[in-house]
Amino acid sequence: MTLIEQHETYNGDAELKVGEVLVLSDELVSDIENHPYFRRMVRVGDESDLDPERKASFNDFANHAEKLLVDNPEWKRTIIRQKTKEVIIAEDNLAARWLYLDNEGNPTQMMDWAKDFPTAIALEPLQRLERGGRRLEKGHLDERTLELFTYMIDAIGIRSRAHIYAQRLVELADNVDGPLSIISVGSGAAVPNIEATLKVEALQGKYVNWQFFDLDPNALAFAHELIEEAKFEKSAVEYGPVSMDTEAKWHFEGRSYEAAFEAPNESVDVVDALGLWEYLRDGDAEDFARELYAKVKSGGMMIISNMLVDRPQSQFNKRGVGWPPLVRRSEEDLIRVLTKAGIDSRNITMTHAQDGVYVVVEIQKP
Repeated sequence: MTLIEQHETYNGDAELKVGEVLVLSDELVSDIENHPYFRRMVRVGDESDLDPERKASFNDFANHAEKLLVDNPEWKRTIIRQKTKEVIIAEDNLAARWLYLDNEGNPTQMMDWAKDFPTAIALEPLQRLERGGRRLEKGHLDERTLELFTYMIDAIGIRSRAHIYAQRLVELADNVDGPLSIISVGSGAAVPNIEATLKVEALQGKYVNWQFFDLDPNALAFAHELIEEAKFEKSAVEYGPVSMDTEAKWHFEGRSYEAAFEAPNESVDVVDALGLWEYLRDGDAEDFARELYAKVKSGGMMIISNMLVDRPQSQFNKRGVGWPPLVRRSEEDLIRVLTKAGIDSRNITMTHAQDGVYVVVEIQKP
């Protein structure tokens, strides 16, 4: 990796509100194949910052659990059986047992949460700590689960990418005429979309017109519920095929992201895929970028994110939590896929939060 140009470095000691994003550095770099692109480092205000000592203590414990998993490769990973909603914890996997069981070996609320794997519904409680757990048996998060969701690095990373995404949409909305038009693929429960919409609507006269593409009807139904509660002022959502029964209840069919390929070229300000790319193999990701970047208007952007290959506590995520396999990528991996799709690397900005779990990739359209 070669540094081409160092831009201004900013003060990283400022106090941040939850959801606020502070740029620490911005630089032009080049990968090993001499593709120049921009790298931005940011600090994101998070709920976990409200108790720094507890955050540090929890991180130390999670790092210890990570080391145990690395040192004991024979420990079997946590298995979540989607059809039967069964969570299987190996007897010797101490990291998984600490996460899912109490001191007497009894299931905790985490078992209830894991039954929604690997859908976007399972991510909602990690992002909405004040309302998380509404779909769980208790209807709320108990004290232990709330602490886990507050301080687990995966939860922090999920919140960070949502806040980075929201900030970029606000900045774009402030510089375009009229509403933002956005194709959101893998939109899931739409928690980041809702946050971004409310922040855009806080600008004078600004709003968002969304098109959601997601295969999961349950996630779309949950997104609709959350959006109805959010009470957008002017923003609107098109969910894809829907029907209404005799009791006036909406039913969502879902649709593949490939359905978005049929949208007219240069018809939207943004295409986003905040939680989809790590589920796509390189060939599919390349097709995605080629087809959907064409839908973005001049001056707009495509925004994706990907879990990083060198993210911290990766074994804890994989074998402790038991999250399904993902295609983790480095900056070089992402640049390779995007340039194969015909995208000029100089239009790409990689944004990293300090938690180091995800990179948010912004691809400008000249």
